[in-house]
Amino acid sequence: MKRVLKWLDVNFEPVCMVVLFYSLLCLITVEVILRFLFGGGLSWSEEISRYLFVWLIYFSISYATRNNRHIRVSMLQQMLPNLFQRVILMLSDLFFLSFSGVLFVATWVVCAYNEKVGNRAITVNVSINILYMAGVVGFLLMFIRLVQNIVWKIRHWSAPLEVYENFEGKYFPDNELCFALDGDKQKMLSEEGGCNT
Repeated sequence: MKRVLKWLDVNFEPVCMVVLFYSLLCLITVEVILRFLFGGGLSWSEEISRYLFVWLIYFSISYATRNNRHIRVSMLQQMLPNLFQRVILMLSDLFFLSFSGVLFVATWVVCAYNEKVGNRAITVNVSINILYMAGVVGFLLMFIRLVQNIVWKIRHWSAPLEVYENFEGKYFPDNELCFALDGDKQKMLSEEGGCNT
């Protein structure tokens, strides 16, 4: 069980992202072929593509949160002493945690309202909550990932700042994706300037 949880910790969002991305890609490709070669298309493909894209975005945000890969401006932070940098990083995670918690509750309320009034998708006869549940799942995952980051920072308070910050999640143990290149191929490609995964 512990092994499964460890695998899910590393691979859950990336696997979901890959499945969603290629589903979106296939659906759009089929739609383009139908429109340009056959002069018609699927009435529901645009709406489903939009839903897939929204789900993809939320999983991506959660994955970026797990590995501390969000865009940030750290020039002022780096000018401060080491202790203040640690405090700022911890406070930003705590602020983001409360923000994610509030938005989780808000999206849950929206889903409950949609369920109550019976809102349906326009072109496919399903609940509109298929779209809005992306927010619920996404903010829940972000909340979990932020708790993990805060626990990491507490446990590594005395470690060097680079380890404490854990940018790109490179200090997490067993952090290799199930579909990532093996170490030799990855090193060769990065030396050639081809790919940095």
